[in-house]
Amino acid sequence: MKYYFNILDLFPYFILFTLICFIINNKKRNLFYLVIVVIVFLSIRYGVGYDYYEYKECIQYPGVKQFEPIAQALINFTSSIHYQWFFVITTVITIVPVYIVSKRYSIMPILSFMIYMLVPMFFLDGMSTIRNSIAYPMILLAFMILLRERKKYLSVIPVIISLGFHNSAIIALAILPLAFITFKRRTAFFFWVVSFIISQAHIVTLLENYLDLPYISRAAWYLLNTPDNHSGRTLWIVVNIINLVNFYYWNKLKAQNIEVGKFLMVYNLGCILYNLTISIEPTFALRLSNYCSIFLMLIAPYYVYVLPWGIARNKRYIYLFFIIYFCSIFFVVIHGTPAG
Repeated sequence: MKYYFNILDLFPYFILFTLICFIINNKKRNLFYLVIVVIVFLSIRYGVGYDYYEYKECIQYPGVKQFEPIAQALINFTSSIHYQWFFVITTVITIVPVYIVSKRYSIMPILSFMIYMLVPMFFLDGMSTIRNSIAYPMILLAFMILLRERKKYLSVIPVIISLGFHNSAIIALAILPLAFITFKRRTAFFFWVVSFIISQAHIVTLLENYLDLPYISRAAWYLLNTPDNHSGRTLWIVVNIINLVNFYYWNKLKAQNIEVGKFLMVYNLGCILYNLTISIEPTFALRLSNYCSIFLMLIAPYYVYVLPWGIARNKRYIYLFFIIYFCSIFFVVIHGTPAG
């Protein structure tokens, strides 16, 4: 039976989030309570996300489709007990690194965790792109262990986990080291502008029109006629607008913490990659940039101290806004769930 979205279904989330952020007195444990609530609700979900039933079928009939080593091992294991355990375990593996990064490396842990929850391509889209959603925070955790704690061998563990769930993590390993290269804001802005111009140049069309090679023409035709190739522009615009705002406040953000400069470089790198690949394949472009965009979790809290209006003194209003925002966008995934 197909599920139909009802606004009342969000009421439990609203109540629980409100209790956590406003009523519980132990502020040090607020984030822990919040994470437990998210893990419980994600673990017991049924039919939420457009890939849910595909994963369910793969678990019930193992061998139909092959995945990366750790993902395949988990599918084989849960097929011997119950398919729902796959979603329970992947939920824990996804949320725990987000919790660790928020708690250990953010100046405002709850705000960082909420940013992860509220950016559609992370939490909400992660209900469908389960393997990808594990790789993003794992790579972020590996980066922070390497940057903050200088523990090279320890950072290998989340890298191995991410590769075991999704092959795209290997691309992140190739590009994230570029963030350690120091550029001035003007240089970083120049590269972003060039990538933005290229994103409007319709590379695929140029290839099809001017390179008269059969295999390139066929590939270009396929890309141009893929349904997904005409979607995803809204998120692309949002990602670029955020990057533009980052450039505007670049120096003020770096003044708060010199480490923020590396986070800004990573986000800018993700935006550049998004611009360079969106005309080729938007879904691939988005997922590639997500490995860098997730650093917004660590950038956003610093805006509380650089923006005007004294919002640093009104953190509860910020949390309330995020709670309402979360409830208003949650239907995006639920409403689009196909019939089981």
